Amino acid sequence: MELASEDGFIIDPFLQVKMQLSQLSLTTEDIAIATENDPRLKKLRKSILRDSNKYYNWYWINDGCILFGTRIWIPKKLQKYVLEYLHIEHVGVIKIIALALSYCVFWPSIDEDIENLARNCPQCIEKQHAPFKEIVYNWVAPEKPWKRIHIDYAGPFMNNWFLLVVDEYSMWPEVFISNSSSASNTIEKLKFLFSRFGEPRVLVSDNISSFMEEEFQTFLERLGILHCTRVPFNVISYDNAVRFIFALKHALIELKGPVNSVQDKLNTVLFTCRGSQITFTMESPANLFLGRDLRSNLNLLKSEKHKKINMQNATPSKLFHFGQKVVIPNNVNGFIISADTSKYVIVMANGKLTRHIIYEVIPFPVIKSFSKIQPETQPVRPQRRKRLIKPIKRLNL
Repeated sequence: MELASEDGFIIDPFLQVKMQLSQLSLTTEDIAIATENDPRLKKLRKSILRDSNKYYNWYWINDGCILFGTRIWIPKKLQKYVLEYLHIEHVGVIKIIALALSYCVFWPSIDEDIENLARNCPQCIEKQHAPFKEIVYNWVAPEKPWKRIHIDYAGPFMNNWFLLVVDEYSMWPEVFISNSSSASNTIEKLKFLFSRFGEPRVLVSDNISSFMEEEFQTFLERLGILHCTRVPFNVISYDNAVRFIFALKHALIELKGPVNSVQDKLNTVLFTCRGSQITFTMESPANLFLGRDLRSNLNLLKSEKHKKINMQNATPSKLFHFGQKVVIPNNVNGFIISADTSKYVIVMANGKLTRHIIYEVIPFPVIKSFSKIQPETQPVRPQRRKRLIKPIKRLNL
């Protein structure tokens, strides 16, 4: 589903594409195996390993894959497979190429293959629309997240209303399913949202009855939130956040299926949208709003070395031996029967065998018998030597 105009002012249009890509099971191991079976890439890999200085600035090997800069070279066998997923939502040539760049896939003719595929696709041509008219005025850009938010309703759709909320600074979206678009339901959803992220300074909406009722106006005044309205159906007055709301509405239309799956699909839409890069900032809403990117299984496409932790070889902080007296929870005494692993020990207490985490077991304190304790002796201080002075003989004068 197209989420942006060609003028580059809207969020990345890869929402539905990434929803399909989330099911992609292609990993670096698959690419490495296909590279080994590709005669051209196999020859290139040998050349890179033989003369690394010649190809150092362009090619390098990682996990059996050939990388051109930071992009993985997709073998011939997998190119059609990757193209099908890049083209699955028919978002156009430029946007498919940008999607390929964002997931670091490469082969020499990838741009030409994408162009030939999209130019001859009726659905790609049909989804192209005229760009928005020139904006007469713009909102002053907020300098931090959650300072100004835009809200709107979509529906009724599948017997539900959808309250859409977008933070203008980061384009972070929130969507709530509601049974009506009344002011009371809107206030209920906003209270929940404000309890998570705080109260914004400005709230922007159109002038539909739900947002103009006295109950809603009183709610905003009590919180000290400035309410601004925009002209509905006037494209000239729309800014990026409003266009993003339009994109979400189009995405909601694509939520086809049973009613009980709407929430699951909506969660996928929000997750994908929050992780997509924004065209005019080149950052994702999650990074701007949360300060970090959201992890997904799409990261498997990128060649990264993950640290593998072997818990079996981990060294425990406490060591026990067979027959050692210990104390387990509830102040029960017992003896160690087995301590083969680093995480669990088997303790026999009150005639029963129990399994405990190693950190729940306390060694029984060893106290010496008082009868065996030798009294400490006071150190003997050396006697000070007396200075011997010989008597002076009396002289007879």
